[in-house]
Order: sequence, then C-alpha cells, then structure tokens
Amino acid sequence: PLHFDPFHNILFQVKGRKTARLYNPIHTEAIYPNKDANLGNASRILNIFDLKTISSKYPLFLQADYYEGELKPGDALYIPMNWWHWVFAQESSISMSQY
Repeated sequence: PLHFDPFHNILFQVKGRKTARLYNPIHTEAIYPNKDANLGNASRILNIFDLKTISSKYPLFLQADYYEGELKPGDALYIPMNWWHWVFAQESSISMSQY
C-alpha cells in the first residue's frame, strides 16, 4: 500500500524487479492519509492505478508529483523519512530494507 515510514530506509533489491514510486511529504494532503490513528502512515487510496475511483474520491492525488523507477537485482533505493512510497513487484522478487 501507499504509505510512509517515520525513519530513513534503504531498500535493496536482491532478486527480480520492482517498480517504486515516491511522493514528497509536501503532497501529504493529496495522498489522503488514513484517518485511523493506527493507520495514519497509510493512504486511503488502495490502488494507485484505479483512475476512475481516484478521479471521483481522491481528485487531488492526480496533481501530486512523484518519482518513479525500476529496481533490478543489485540496486538500492534510499527512501527519505516521511516520504510516501509505493512498491510493486513486477515478478517474483526478494528485497531487504535497512531502517
């Protein structure tokens, strides 16, 4: 799910490929954080590719800028603290995170 972590993270890709998308925290309002205190670091948007639902329920999300890239074996991605991110495995994969 689209979420943020309250600490810095380095994501290491060991096997397979993943797509990663990062949103600056300045776009937090447009990412529609969950209102439940236990899920406050997760977005209410369940599928970032469901444009029909996003257009009707979460229109500000379409205006949020993001960075997107592909991780391949041997790649590492630094995810800054409080940056919203979404990661999707394109195939069977193994990743490790260092917080």
